[in-house]
Amino acid sequence: MAFLESTSCFVAIPPGNEFAEVRQVVANALDDMHVTRLEPQTADETAQTSSSDMLERADFVIADLTGPSKDILFDLGLAYALRKPVLMMAQGHVDLPADLAKQQLLLYRPQEVSKLAEYLRYWIPDVISLQRQKSASAAMS
Repeated sequence: MAFLESTSCFVAIPPGNEFAEVRQVVANALDDMHVTRLEPQTADETAQTSSSDMLERADFVIADLTGPSKDILFDLGLAYALRKPVLMMAQGHVDLPADLAKQQLLLYRPQEVSKLAEYLRYWIPDVISLQRQKSASAAMS
């Protein structure tokens, strides 16, 4: 894992103006913690790095499942297969496949993204700390 030198997060948030503020809140929280953002290319961009490559390099994942897209669900499947810590969030109830439905889902209101920002200020350092502990334990083994 890359935790000893730098930390990176794969960010999967749907495109569109309705998610602009959410994307900004997540970006600011990651920037505050000096975490590199890895974001999948949209269909109209030239993909230089595939989502699977970025997920392999990422230390953890933040995914918004509001109106879940097949791309985001696929990325989540890869993240779980790679045993990456994942923060799943949504603006309300979403129907998820059975395996994902068992996971914790952070619900937030679009008009209260400041609460999302506050949650991220706690969650990100915690997940980084846990991953560093795992890396240190693995190095000692």
